[in-house]
Amino acid sequence: MAPIRTIPDMGAVVAWSALGPKDVIACGTKDSGGVGFDDYGGSLSLYSLFQEDTPKLLASVQTPSRFSSLEWSAMNSKPTSPTGLLAGGMVDGTVCLWDPSLLLSSSPSPLLASISRHTGPCTSLSFNPNPNSNHLLSTAGSDSQVYVMSLDRPDTPSVFIPAPPPNTTVHQNPCLQTSWNSRVPHILASSDTSGLTIVWDLRQKKPWCTLLSPEKSPTSSLCWNPAEGLHLITASTENDVIKLYDLRASTTMPLATLEGHKGGVLDLDWCEEDERFLVSAGNDNRTVIWDLHNCKEVLEIPLEEEGTGGGFGGIGGGRAGRKRCEVGWGGRGVISTVSFDRKVEVHNVMGVGGQKPAKWMKKGKGVSLEWGGKRVVWGGKEDGGKIVTIDTVVERSDLKEGAEIFEGHVQNKTFIEYCQRKMEKGGGKVWEFMSMIFHDNARERLVQYLGFDAGKIGELARSVEAEGVGVKEKDMAADVEESVKNALLVGDFEVAVDCCFRNGHLSDALVLSSCGGATLWQATQKRYFQSESRSYLKIVSAVINHNLMDYVEASDVGKWGETLAVLSTYAKSEEFPTLCEALGAKLDAGGDKASACLTYLCALNIEKAVEFWTAELESAPERALGLQEFVEKVTVFSQGEERDWGEVDKLFREYADMLANQGMPEVALKYVKGKGEEVDILRERINKAIAGGAVNQQPVQQPVTQQQQQQQQQQQQQQHNPYAQQQQQHNPYGQQQQQQQQQQQQQQQQQQQQQQQQQQQQQQQQQQPPAAAGGLPPGWIAMQDPTSGRTYYANQQTGQTTWDPPVAPVAVPPPAPAPTQSLPTTPQHPSVQQAPSGGSAGTPQNLANKYGDGFVSSASNPQLAAQYGNVGTANPYNGAARPAGANVAGSSSGQPVALGQDGSLIEQRGEIPKEFEPMVESLKSITSSLTACTLNGSEKKQLQECTKGCDILFQRLATPNAIDPDTIAKTQTLVLALVAKDYGTAGQMSQQMANTVWKDHKDWLKGMKFLIQLAGKKL
Repeated sequence: MAPIRTIPDMGAVVAWSALGPKDVIACGTKDSGGVGFDDYGGSLSLYSLFQEDTPKLLASVQTPSRFSSLEWSAMNSKPTSPTGLLAGGMVDGTVCLWDPSLLLSSSPSPLLASISRHTGPCTSLSFNPNPNSNHLLSTAGSDSQVYVMSLDRPDTPSVFIPAPPPNTTVHQNPCLQTSWNSRVPHILASSDTSGLTIVWDLRQKKPWCTLLSPEKSPTSSLCWNPAEGLHLITASTENDVIKLYDLRASTTMPLATLEGHKGGVLDLDWCEEDERFLVSAGNDNRTVIWDLHNCKEVLEIPLEEEGTGGGFGGIGGGRAGRKRCEVGWGGRGVISTVSFDRKVEVHNVMGVGGQKPAKWMKKGKGVSLEWGGKRVVWGGKEDGGKIVTIDTVVERSDLKEGAEIFEGHVQNKTFIEYCQRKMEKGGGKVWEFMSMIFHDNARERLVQYLGFDAGKIGELARSVEAEGVGVKEKDMAADVEESVKNALLVGDFEVAVDCCFRNGHLSDALVLSSCGGATLWQATQKRYFQSESRSYLKIVSAVINHNLMDYVEASDVGKWGETLAVLSTYAKSEEFPTLCEALGAKLDAGGDKASACLTYLCALNIEKAVEFWTAELESAPERALGLQEFVEKVTVFSQGEERDWGEVDKLFREYADMLANQGMPEVALKYVKGKGEEVDILRERINKAIAGGAVNQQPVQQPVTQQQQQQQQQQQQQQHNPYAQQQQQHNPYGQQQQQQQQQQQQQQQQQQQQQQQQQQQQQQQQQQPPAAAGGLPPGWIAMQDPTSGRTYYANQQTGQTTWDPPVAPVAVPPPAPAPTQSLPTTPQHPSVQQAPSGGSAGTPQNLANKYGDGFVSSASNPQLAAQYGNVGTANPYNGAARPAGANVAGSSSGQPVALGQDGSLIEQRGEIPKEFEPMVESLKSITSSLTACTLNGSEKKQLQECTKGCDILFQRLATPNAIDPDTIAKTQTLVLALVAKDYGTAGQMSQQMANTVWKDHKDWLKGMKFLIQLAGKKL
């Protein structure tokens, strides 16, 4: 077995690196190699053994004396000294201290201190191996002295002896070895040439025990067991036996002996990596590794073949010259030797061990990462390798943090806030569009987002003046005027209109056509639009002719935002999704897929949006975060709608697997969608991860009682009824009455609950309810605990687990409410944005019910027409006057109103002046009459706006100076006209006030407008 590294021509003492790279070795010369008998100097050299194919000299420094011993400590002499401290015992008795980091940096002064205490050669050095005492250095010299040096400050060390007077037990002969105990930091051993070994107790400042060789042969080697503080090994150059003492048992009789060398033992070293092994070098030219468990040799390190040695032939030649005088362990399976022929060799003994392998060959500790983010760790010096630790490792904290934040918003239904959060972090236009969808005034917000603000446009239009403003249209020629007049005299409007067109009097043609019948009116409009090329006329033509689809097809894809704004303002509810899809298809065909996706969002077409997001995911720079973004978009937009997603389900399962591996199985279970064996396997794995966590971390959950199930169902119903919550939050009246009623109801419910619980406890004492005869309740599955083998039950939807079979909820009629005393309840009317019932699941209509106003058309909804200021074109021959255009203004949400059960207004608390009471009573009578009429869905919403407007008006009348006298007078005229069924006058009054005081009173004037329209149709 040849050495793996050799440093030739180096008669030296050796020390392995205690800090920093483990392949660095220090060599201090102890002879001059026969160069000259007057050469007493030496050198300290640092070598890197495995950095290159041969040992590489890293640094070297000359010393005034040669070495007799060398040690390397893990103590940092300075914060800037990461490589420890080197101590050398010199033949002149000096102890020198070096900083290896200064040596490696070629510092001119790496020597930290030089301590002179010994009068003869310093034969042995030993640093304390205990971490808290590694600043203590013991030295032994040929002057029979043992010193302990404290190197807290290497430049000014303190020196003391182990046992000062009056202690009389001292070495009388030259000392050979010193060694610190590996476990007890204040125990030190030293030996001398007479075979005396003293174990010193520095704390007591006296010897703890002594060992005496019967043959009085010199104790040349001394080692403590690295793992046992009371085991000490000694060896002698004149005795073939290596002795192992157990100081607890005896100091005269060895615990064990190792026999195999001939002619004595020169050096030995106990392996720190595996205390089972000891290496020794003898006078018989043998280097042996011993197994201390059976006291047998396990390996011999052979000498090199003859002829390869070097050195001075007269002294170091032959087999005796290759004798090894120093051995030492350098780490796991590495041994260094120094021979008399001036060679430092490094040997690989990794495979040593015999029938039982060495500790460094075993997995003393290990780690394994398992599915579900679980990490299994075993072994370690702290627990002796007997403890297995299972914990959760989060490899992607950003992924987990994002999932937790998103899950919180999903649970709380705060989707607008989450969209805003994504917008603040630069999530893109998709989140901005989805944020608008959730608002009540989605269309108004969309138009503003596209850059068309009604207020700014109005201000700009009023500030624009072109040349020739106020100039009348050119006068009509006398003959043309005579021809038009004659045509009108005979009732031929068609000829009159044609004459006006041919002579450039277009406005006259439009006015005359309105009197010639619907056919002429439509034909004139068409001719007018064809003759004029102004861009806005295309919009007017498309709106009047109800032909927005052609407008979309002819639109410019570069101005898709303008087209979408037109659709948002004028399209009817039933045609808006189709028009948006057509615009999206046009953009998609033009290559603008991102803009197409936004129009698909407006159309609530989740399939098309998902197609774009899926393609976007494939090109994402990072799969994990891109997949999380995809799942968030689909979840927010679909609102958890259950459908067969196909390929999307696979992406959701991939995301679920990612979350489970980040230690979030409960959340991951919600994203396991689809059907099939693969889905069932993943769902089962996640359920087992949830159940395993519950068994290991939580107490066993008991079955939920019937009363608890009823309470949970009531809470879920309340959480899933947003209209009930809106009614509770938006009721400005009767709060004190409701609070009193709530307190009474709570007391009654508590009494009923206590009675039911008592009855259930009696029933449970008599008989434990078994599982349902037909099987487990919906959502529950039976599983087997892999540890105990017991059957447990897990809810796939909630993640709840229990050892006992779950009990299906029993339908129990609600308790009859106790009669109230005198305070009537105050039911609230539904919110005007309440989603209509009907529609099949998964259709765009059903999906639209989940968002704001669902992009309801302002052209087909009078309420939104008032918000956006646009009205349809009326037929001049339908018997009613054409409505006037309303001013463009933003919507204003007024305060909600309280209605009685019959729909009539509740009396206000504030006192209304008596002069206004006739007007108030008249409005109440009109709204009550409308409530008794048969109304469709849109008319009911109009009535709600009417009653809300009346209620706000009553509050203003009860507040002094809230309405100016002129407005009050016009309002009284309006009400009187309604009572007299003079709806034309009422409409004129409403329009006058809208033109003058709309800014201050739009919250109730809007209700008056609807009241006039509805009364004109129903009363």
